[in-house]
Amino acid sequence: MDPLSWQAAYSVIDHVSTVASIPLATIGFFVAYVQIRKTRKAAEATRAAVESARTEMSRAGVLTLLPQLQRIEEQMERAVSSNSVELFLAWSNTWRFQAGELKGHLEMLAPGNEQLPTLIQKSVGLAGYMKTALDDKREVDLRKVTRKTREAVAAVTNELGSLVAVYGAAAIGGTNAVQ
Repeated sequence: MDPLSWQAAYSVIDHVSTVASIPLATIGFFVAYVQIRKTRKAAEATRAAVESARTEMSRAGVLTLLPQLQRIEEQMERAVSSNSVELFLAWSNTWRFQAGELKGHLEMLAPGNEQLPTLIQKSVGLAGYMKTALDDKREVDLRKVTRKTREAVAAVTNELGSLVAVYGAAAIGGTNAVQ
């Protein structure tokens, strides 16, 4: 074959491969686009599933904390009745921790609702104040000294019944909320 015919053959082959690559590249871009959309949809579904799981975990946390907070209030009242500063402080510290946890769950579940988180924050602050107010004091009128704290705790526990309805504790069945 002469060099001119090789050059002509090469030119034809080059032209055919160029023309054939355009549909293949288009198909490749289309496949990549479809895969990217599928990946994006899967990522969005995963994000929604994670958010749903997080919400359900917070709801479960709320439902778990409700009877515990009611029990803590009861134990604080018993400590006051027996004029036991040590027991009151122990239950007051437990209240601070668990009420703070409830506040965090509520802020995540209902970010616009500030009424109960505000009540919780007040009760937690007063319970913290009791720690310093009663430090090294064993002979005090506990009923009088802790009145504001107990009122703040009672204000929170009075609102807990509505949370049971909102977060579905009624679905638990015949369990006793205060044990």
